[in-house]
Amino acid sequence: MVRILILLGTSTFMGQDFAIGSEEQEVSTFHFLTGVVTFLVALAGLQSISWLIDRFWNRKPQTGAKTVTRRVIARGS
Repeated sequence: MVRILILLGTSTFMGQDFAIGSEEQEVSTFHFLTGVVTFLVALAGLQSISWLIDRFWNRKPQTGAKTVTRRVIARGS
């Protein structure tokens, strides 16, 4: 929603060709970059939510993968 408001505001003040694109140029550079920034902000937000869930809902700290070793003893025949 913020991206749409930014594009609307930019097209009002800077013109539609700059904000969204024209007939020759399907998508403007500004439109493309706002999409990339929106994706990165959403990805950072999801990472933050994941960190918060791990921090507050998991009481046991994660120390990584545990390695289980077994010793195999071959008996002579």
